[in-house]
Amino acid sequence: MRWLGLRHRHDAIFGPKGLDHRGPVPPPDEDSLVTRGTVLVEVSLTPADRPTNLVRYSVLDPWPASLSLVHDPDGTFHLLMRQGPRHLSAALRTRLAGRTDRVILTYNWDAPRRRGVLGVYVPDTRELWQTPVPNPFPMTLRDLGRMTRDTTACRLAAGVCHVALGQGTCPIGPMPGLDPTALITTPEGDRPLSALRAGDRVLDTQGVPRRVRWARSVTLPTAGSQAPLRLRAPYHGLGKDMILAPDQRLLLSGSEVEYLFGQERVSVPARHLADRYSVAPASSVAPIFTYRQVLLDWPAAILANGATVESFDAQPLFSDARLVSNSVLADLPRADWPERAGGAAPVLRAFEALSLKEPRYG
Repeated sequence: MRWLGLRHRHDAIFGPKGLDHRGPVPPPDEDSLVTRGTVLVEVSLTPADRPTNLVRYSVLDPWPASLSLVHDPDGTFHLLMRQGPRHLSAALRTRLAGRTDRVILTYNWDAPRRRGVLGVYVPDTRELWQTPVPNPFPMTLRDLGRMTRDTTACRLAAGVCHVALGQGTCPIGPMPGLDPTALITTPEGDRPLSALRAGDRVLDTQGVPRRVRWARSVTLPTAGSQAPLRLRAPYHGLGKDMILAPDQRLLLSGSEVEYLFGQERVSVPARHLADRYSVAPASSVAPIFTYRQVLLDWPAAILANGATVESFDAQPLFSDARLVSNSVLADLPRADWPERAGGAAPVLRAFEALSLKEPRYG
């Protein structure tokens, strides 16, 4: 897919040819239809006693058009749209009533196929909900540009971190989180992650070969939970620095881990370590970044540039085939689903990760 717009609280960028387009851009045809597209919203939810308009877009010129994403106190999310005389609505019930959570809200539409989907994913708890949106409207390039740049036509709630708009449908749910250039340890030696394909073998940290069931990349806006972090060498056993997503999990072990948590090793999202010397925000980042990962036949810890990381965790998806069909695993045949899903070790919460000292390198 191609990302066209990215809006933060105090900044916005819109590129009708894509946020990664280089060179001159001719004046766009603002009436051109985006027949397949995505509205992606990252928001920090807090309990409220009335509905909250997370995103509210409304214009009258050149014709009435609106799009609202609303969060109700009972945890229901609503999509409300208007184009001229036509109206569209969808409701998605979740278990987020009264909770404080970081949430990824995604609305995808595919007008030619007359289907869309509204999804909510909670990265911290790995919860995922979806509902179909029948007969979705296409949007115009003008609408997407206004939603990105016009703060009068499109208003955001206080908790919204960013809104991203794209041409094409973005997967919903857990995402890959490693730099494609990272070197992965395999039986044949270190290979770039970008070179791995389904059927290849990688070595887990015990030296056991694991078959790759799936290997894919996804390009995402560099904001919020997808803003790249830099894992610094020589911490965590790194031979050289590595870029990774905030939700990519690292595996930590040692006497301190055993003493504090009673486990041989624990899993920690990289963002929980981001205030330390070993993990820092990546500098000079483009508006979009491509991440990649591998799904193995069994959840495992693997080595990337020498650091111990988790392979792709697809556990939130396999409870329902409909969730898989709208995810990064949409092209994975049912026969190739792994024998087991889930993480390779217990996952620490943010306050638990704070109890760990800065990891020693080597």
